[in-house]
Amino acid sequence: MSSLRAHSLETVTETAVAYLISVGITACGIWIVAGTLSAGSPLAWTLAGLTTVAIGTFSLFEQIKASTLTLQHEDP
Repeated sequence: MSSLRAHSLETVTETAVAYLISVGITACGIWIVAGTLSAGSPLAWTLAGLTTVAIGTFSLFEQIKASTLTLQHEDP
């Protein structure tokens, strides 16, 4: 039972870290966009920030989909 609990805790930890990385990428992109818009910087930096936001959001949704599929397969 304890090995099952340890495996479950490891899975939850890995999922939480994956979510945090995706949210961090998205937050970095939002920070870039906000900084460039407030400073009146060139459009290229704004597009770079928006690309980062898109990648982070896509990563988050892919991780949610993967963890949902994993949970469905683990249910008895």
